[in-house]
Amino acid sequence: MALTGRELMNYMEELAPLKYAEEWDNVGFLIGDPDRRIEKILVALDATPQVVEEGIVNQVDLIVTHHPFPFRGFKSVRRDQVEGKLIFSMIENHISLYAAHTNLDIAFGGTNDVLADEIGLESVDILSPLSMEEKGEHKDSGVHKREILGMGRIGKLSEPMVLKKYSNHVRKSLGLTYVRVVGNVNQKIQKVAICTGSGMSYLWEGIRQGADVFITGDVKFHEAQEALQQGIAIIDAGHYGTEHLIVPALAKSLKEWTQGKIMILESKVERDPFQLIQE
Repeated sequence: MALTGRELMNYMEELAPLKYAEEWDNVGFLIGDPDRRIEKILVALDATPQVVEEGIVNQVDLIVTHHPFPFRGFKSVRRDQVEGKLIFSMIENHISLYAAHTNLDIAFGGTNDVLADEIGLESVDILSPLSMEEKGEHKDSGVHKREILGMGRIGKLSEPMVLKKYSNHVRKSLGLTYVRVVGNVNQKIQKVAICTGSGMSYLWEGIRQGADVFITGDVKFHEAQEALQQGIAIIDAGHYGTEHLIVPALAKSLKEWTQGKIMILESKVERDPFQLIQE
């Protein structure tokens, strides 16, 4: 069995519709020929030089990533520059690229739902609701949807847990060597708000809804100070740490869709770019 990039686009559009993406985002079929046949797919968080080389070595036809490449527009495509070299490499090796970013963060079953499930949240709800009308669905469209989507999730632990213990649970669940914590480590935690990636702009939603802790990545110094003043704990599990779980989840979804008739690979070369130096 083989399919085309266009068929993959249609499936991904069902999974994480492009209309869910933030206006600034760059998502969808970004590089390659959508009508070319696909027999092997590599799933990764980013289209880094290492991941593209992995795709070349494994002779894949398509790379599906969470983070877009290119992320922002540029005015030239040159082989002697990093971005241009990657684009040349993909085109010359007949590798296409598809990205699902903020639309996959918002979508049901996307990054935030995967994270919520992995760290043991129950009674999960949307942290920052966004109505379908705000994403282009109007009452006169003939589609009467009351479905509410949004960024982030909020839920509860089955039993209260002190911050230190829960932080270690999060660290182990995500396969990390460390997490950064803000707040009293002996504080009891039960209501948990999350937003994958760089989600501190949603901190106030967590505060408003009475969360005991907010889990995200890329927390800045002054944001941490603000959280302390507001009495909400933070677990900074990193950008990579909160999002890398989407790779096996997305690979599984693609395997089910293709019924095992197309080879779906998960990147084995991706690593968190940050290292912890302890000596």
